[in-house]
Amino acid sequence: MPAGLSVLLVSSRALKKAQAVEAKISVGTFHRFSEMAKFVTKNQTPETPNVLNIYLLGKVVASMLKTGIDTIRRDTLEKSRRIYSFFENRKGFVLPNLGSKYRSVTTIMVNVLGGSAPLIKELKKKGFTVSSGYKENKEKQIRIANFPAVSKKTIQRVIREIREMGDSGEEYKK
Repeated sequence: MPAGLSVLLVSSRALKKAQAVEAKISVGTFHRFSEMAKFVTKNQTPETPNVLNIYLLGKVVASMLKTGIDTIRRDTLEKSRRIYSFFENRKGFVLPNLGSKYRSVTTIMVNVLGGSAPLIKELKKKGFTVSSGYKENKEKQIRIANFPAVSKKTIQRVIREIREMGDSGEEYKK
């Protein structure tokens, strides 16, 4: 789903609290709770809603409800374990030293010793989008998305492609 599409539920108690805070300090502009509440009283939205994306959101939610939260959580955890175990002792890659307790289940970060750009480029040629790291890690990390929409099969294919490419960053530059 696109960034920015969301559903917001605010109790009257939370709205009153927000209005009290807003009376004391500046908390933003157009999308404050008190400003959005004005639209609610007129049965309107702050912007024209993207009806197609709202329809798609409904389909995604229906699919997730059919699958069930327990299955979604179990599958997401299983996929993250596969990814982490693949990179755990893989030459040319180092997992950030966070300890397994603090590792993200949905966004897996991996340091690429030869630099991340060549690997990202090669995976893109094979139809996979893998992101670079943030800020100072942009050139030396990859981030692999492991959201519920990413299938087990896709994760297996990404792992297989990386395995077949070799262990050294130099290998990706061929």
